[in-house]
Amino acid sequence: MHSFCIRFYIASVVIFLFSSSFAVEFGCKNEDGQNVDWFVNYKIPKLEQGYSGTNLADGTAYAYMSSNTPGRWTLSSESITSDSSMLAKTLHPVIHNKEVQTFSFKVL
Repeated sequence: MHSFCIRFYIASVVIFLFSSSFAVEFGCKNEDGQNVDWFVNYKIPKLEQGYSGTNLADGTAYAYMSSNTPGRWTLSSESITSDSSMLAKTLHPVIHNKEVQTFSFKVL
């Protein structure tokens, strides 16, 4: 079940990126807001012991790998729900563009 969810998430993101039709500048961003060719985020499960007061304890921590750091996972200091996360910075033009009214999705 877990691997199905991961595959579904990845497929949804890929489908969204390639089949949405709108005119905004869109590209992958790192945590500094700089363009990167690609990135992968892994949301780390909630770790209850020994991580009190951290993103690891509340289940919002993530690790990432990008075209700037291929082959090396880096634990982000940001929460995956933060506006400073890579995912939020990448999706910012879509989420905050008031001119974009509709999106088209293809379900395979």
